[in-house]
Amino acid sequence: MQGVEGADRLVLGTAQLGLDYGVSNSLGKPVEHDAVRLLDTVWDAGVRWFDTAPAYGDSEAVLGKYLAGKEDGYQARVITKLSPNTGAGDQATLSKDIHASLQFLNCGRFAGLMLHRESLLDEWDTVRAELDPLLNAGLFEKIGVSVYTPESAIKALGTDGIGMVQIPANLLDHRFRQQNVFDIAEAANKEIFIRSVYLQGLFFAKAKDFSHRKDRLRYLDRERALFWIDQVNSLAADMGISVDSLALAYIRDAYPRARVLVGMETVEQAQRNLEAWTTSLPEGAVEVIVERFSDVEPEIVHPPYWRRGKQS
Repeated sequence: MQGVEGADRLVLGTAQLGLDYGVSNSLGKPVEHDAVRLLDTVWDAGVRWFDTAPAYGDSEAVLGKYLAGKEDGYQARVITKLSPNTGAGDQATLSKDIHASLQFLNCGRFAGLMLHRESLLDEWDTVRAELDPLLNAGLFEKIGVSVYTPESAIKALGTDGIGMVQIPANLLDHRFRQQNVFDIAEAANKEIFIRSVYLQGLFFAKAKDFSHRKDRLRYLDRERALFWIDQVNSLAADMGISVDSLALAYIRDAYPRARVLVGMETVEQAQRNLEAWTTSLPEGAVEVIVERFSDVEPEIVHPPYWRRGKQS
């Protein structure tokens, strides 16, 4: 698929290239040949942004090898995240990890370095003092943070030195819209990256998938989850489009200034996602979605609750 309109807003999430990831993923991570075909598909469509992390298994090595073999691989815009175990007061580890990732990825610098734990915002002065020398050395262009809640997003957007914020949003999750996070980001001239467009694959899950992911879905209310999955499928059918087209085109239209992160395991998924990205929604679809799914339970839209429960 060549030259997909607006593909410059898409970001390929590479967790699937290095891990067995996602609620409905029964295939596991792709073998190297299939990973290359997948990367070729999105690259040819115009995708140049990639999201990775040392915590994503061997995804850095897979992506790095691919980019090293491309004459125009220098065009790639790569975002990485600090290890979840790296905290403030650990500058030596920070520097070592960043240099190791750059070597794996065969690139001179990152487009962005994301804090993987939003709790590091509470230690921002210390963290910034450690990251600023690396930023000034040209190892990355911006510092960002991946957050789970609107409160943390607002805090990050108001923090001097944070230039990008990654948040979850999808058909069922409107918490950040309701708290005006996107307007705040625009006013602050900071970038928003949206993840969890398919709610970690939950939109495509069947009852049997809950058994397949039993350890990750221990506290998920399966009856309510299946109810909302059915509601999503019904709306897609009413509009005459697929669920993936509904989910991705909604995010595209609802948040036109944001970059959109999507993970994929196969070439077929990549092709479907690229087609979904160009799907035209019926007039008023965004408003219908916002109204219909405005009160979905936090236990459904917040994946950390699935594994640990709401009280943890």
